[in-house]
Amino acid sequence: MPIPKGSGLVKLNPQSLAALLQCPFKWFIARLEDSQPRGRDKAYLAEGSLTHALVAALLSRIKDRDGKVLKENLDSYAQMLESIIPKIMAAQLADSGPALRPHLASALPRIRHRIGKVLEFEIQFQEAGWDIGLFEVPLAREYPEFGILLRGRADRVARKPNGNFALIDYKRKSTPSKKEFLVDPEGRISDFQIAAYAAILADTQGPPELGMYWSIDLSKPLVVFGPGGERESWEAFGQERDALAKALEKAGLIVASDRYVDRRVSPEACKDCPGPPLCRAHFHSEGA
Repeated sequence: MPIPKGSGLVKLNPQSLAALLQCPFKWFIARLEDSQPRGRDKAYLAEGSLTHALVAALLSRIKDRDGKVLKENLDSYAQMLESIIPKIMAAQLADSGPALRPHLASALPRIRHRIGKVLEFEIQFQEAGWDIGLFEVPLAREYPEFGILLRGRADRVARKPNGNFALIDYKRKSTPSKKEFLVDPEGRISDFQIAAYAAILADTQGPPELGMYWSIDLSKPLVVFGPGGERESWEAFGQERDALAKALEKAGLIVASDRYVDRRVSPEACKDCPGPPLCRAHFHSEGA
């Protein structure tokens, strides 16, 4: 079943790359409009999106006004947050639907608390030399040899005065486990987000110094590579970079085959698939 490729390349982000490798059929049906993984409550997702948007808007405004987060200005930042909530809330409701207004309104106290924790961490982060940087940074790299365009948006890219930069991905709650973003005994990874975005940035801006996840709910950073991380540097992250390259090559073979109806049943592939009834119907028709 061929997929229209437009520019000739199949567009993948880190999540869809993982889905394609798990099960081509799962990836195919996830492309259908409005499909989403099972177990992903729309209100939960909207609350996470609202939190991300408020963090980015607040830190961007602080950057414009003060240059960095100042401990003595935390009270004024709380007022600043209140001033931007209506606009960001309206944009989220326009995207998610007005029926979620009661849920998002009731979520605001805990969102304010989370953002307060982000600001506290930001002060420590700046003491290590990092600036606020940029948010929602679009990233893309073509792999014509595999027929793939790898793309996405980095939640944040921060910098130091010497030009070194850090890649930060915000998570609503749980961050990926080590076994997902570090290579397993077979040399594979299953969480590609930091590896993919860092690889794209390395091609355009040079090797990153730091790649990390930040759990907003838990107020906890998880450094994937860089000082104090699971890998001490970008160079030490080499096995994971190799795993990404192998994953792209494997995905390229699937893309070249155009067989997106192939199913690979496994607990990992099936646990969050958006279309199990459709898959069962296909199994039934084949067995008839």
